[in-house]
Amino acid sequence: MKSFKKFNLILLLALLVTVGGVYASWSYSQGTVAQADFGKKVEMGAVVVDSPKGKIDIVDNGVSFIVDNDGNYNTVLSIKGSLVVSFTPAADADADVKANGIKLKIQVVSDFGQYNGVDIFTIHGGHELNGGNPILGDYVVYGQSTDPSHIDVLANHIGLGSFNLPTKADYDNFNDALSGKKLTIIISEA
Repeated sequence: MKSFKKFNLILLLALLVTVGGVYASWSYSQGTVAQADFGKKVEMGAVVVDSPKGKIDIVDNGVSFIVDNDGNYNTVLSIKGSLVVSFTPAADADADVKANGIKLKIQVVSDFGQYNGVDIFTIHGGHELNGGNPILGDYVVYGQSTDPSHIDVLANHIGLGSFNLPTKADYDNFNDALSGKKLTIIISEA
């Protein structure tokens, strides 16, 4: 019987260990909640810097280049009409550009060659308009203006070679040398 009591005791202990292992511990979730993090890199939106800061317009008010006779059959250049340059800033241009404009320069290009070994036109180097100050709105490059610094800017860049055309044949030959050629006026940002 002793062995039966020992066996019962072992069985009872085994039962207690088994029953005690089945039950979970008392657990209450009351600790501090761990924070959650979400990090994202901040990026700038696309930048566009190749859009022009404005627009340059050239208004041709009947400009014409005429080779006249000085009265002794020598060539003289006459420029008629007026030429106005205008700068209009873009809507999203810098505040300074909107308020003051930009510096502009003039350049004249000739595709005329020579006549009797002499350059038909001599082009004097380009320079900044308005004394190098920014231009906003209209600027008279040639013609009537209330600002004396505007007058004859164009004429100062173009020189006509000196040619004597005493006969109609000379006139025709010189006219043929002018045919199909042009002077190109370029206004750009300085």
